[in-house]
Amino acid sequence: MLLLNMNMHFAQTSNRAKNMAGSNYGGYQNLSVLTWNNSTCHYGGTSSGAFHVIVGAGTTPPTKEDYDMADLSIVGNDLLRPILQTATYSHANNGAVVTTSWRNDSAAPITVTEVGLAFKYNNGVYDKASNVLDARKVLETPVTIQPGETYVFSYNLKF
Repeated sequence: MLLLNMNMHFAQTSNRAKNMAGSNYGGYQNLSVLTWNNSTCHYGGTSSGAFHVIVGAGTTPPTKEDYDMADLSIVGNDLLRPILQTATYSHANNGAVVTTSWRNDSAAPITVTEVGLAFKYNNGVYDKASNVLDARKVLETPVTIQPGETYVFSYNLKF
């Protein structure tokens, strides 16, 4: 679901999106940023200025007013860890596809039940205040990632 945050994030108006920590984000973006490739720009990375797919363990349905994932407890240095972000754009009819690879660095299976599309505007690592969540959905079929496995999550946007 596209969130109200996305409208404000791209509208270039005085209304401001909220970062994932709940504070106002003072910037805005152009849609062309959806296609920027930055392999180290993800929730656990040290780069900024690109979109990435964020994952969680929440089951609460999204609402337009959401600015954070329902449950980020599975994300962290010793749990589920993002390792690579890429973005591709194929054609105006197909939209933008943003993908992020996540690896299970824990000793137990981890189940992902929600995914989101976030923009990282600051280089904080695992920092909600460095990210703006623009879209979020609960998966119809949860994905379980075994220890040591990597799974690629994609978010496709068509306008």
